Amino acid sequence: MNGTLSNSDVVAVASVVVAVLALFSTGWQTWLTYRHSRLSVKPFLSWSTEQTTSDAGYEIISSLMNKGLGPAIVVERYFTLDGQHFAPPSEDQSAIDALFVRLVPVGVRARVVRQSLPGLGSPLLPGDKMVISHLHFAPEEHHRAKELEQQMERVDFVVVYEDIYGNRGVFRVA
Repeated sequence: MNGTLSNSDVVAVASVVVAVLALFSTGWQTWLTYRHSRLSVKPFLSWSTEQTTSDAGYEIISSLMNKGLGPAIVVERYFTLDGQHFAPPSEDQSAIDALFVRLVPVGVRARVVRQSLPGLGSPLLPGDKMVISHLHFAPEEHHRAKELEQQMERVDFVVVYEDIYGNRGVFRVA
């Protein structure tokens, strides 16, 4: 033993270094693949409000969309009014109808044209768009549009959802 490495020792050390680097590289690639798989099926919920004015009246259409790459499985959905959980006064009335009655001043000529809520346990698939509320106001109510919009700002719509891996998300429209 003279303190120098023989050719076979150098080859052995190099082999160990290559093996450790290969192990590290494999672990890194596995972690990246895991993250990519999770992100590639993540839902991304979005909200849109369209406002149109015509001779027939003034309309506000509010829609929920999934612009992500994976489904959003609805766990819970509800409205809040002034920061408090809102439930309709009776089971015979939908939350949207109850909010409409509560927020639209008496005497305003208006109606709910269409409404829907995602079902509990149902998926909102990528690219899906669901009209939550379609409200129509008579032409003579157009001058009250700003007042009506301010009233609607008191309402939040909340959707608690899961992705296909069971990760929870909360979408809130304020």
